Amino acid sequence: DKTWLPVASDYRTVNVKAEEGQPDSLLNWYKRLIAMRRTDPTLRDGNQHMLDQDSRSVLSYVREGVDGRPSIVVALNFTAQPQTITLDLKDTGIKATTVRTLMTSDPSLEKTNSLDKIVLAPFASWIGSVR
Repeated sequence: DKTWLPVASDYRTVNVKAEEGQPDSLLNWYKRLIAMRRTDPTLRDGNQHMLDQDSRSVLSYVREGVDGRPSIVVALNFTAQPQTITLDLKDTGIKATTVRTLMTSDPSLEKTNSLDKIVLAPFASWIGSVR
C-alpha cells in the first residue's frame, strides 16, 4: 500500500512496460549498454585512462583493448549545452587514430570516424571503438 519513494504522477505512461516497446527508451538504452559490457571484455578489464581531465562539462575516458580487441572511448556531456571536444590519446600509448561509433544517444554522431572535433549534443553519450 505504501512505497518507499513517492510514485511519479506520470507512472501510467512512463514505466517499464511502456518503455519496453520503445527502441529509443532509456530502459532499452541501458539494456544495450549492459549487453555491450557483458560481451566486450575491454569494457570490464581494459586499463582506463581519463581524457581531457580539465573539462568540467564532459567526462571522457578510454579503455585499452584486451584479448586483441580495439580500445573503446567514452564521452558523456553533463550539460544542457552542446560541447565540442577533441580526444587526444597520445598520452595513453594508444596509437590508433580513427574510430567507429558503437553506441550513441545522438543520431548525428553515428557516423563519427575521428576523435577531432566531436560535437556532443546536450546530455549526449557517445561510445566509439578505436581503430
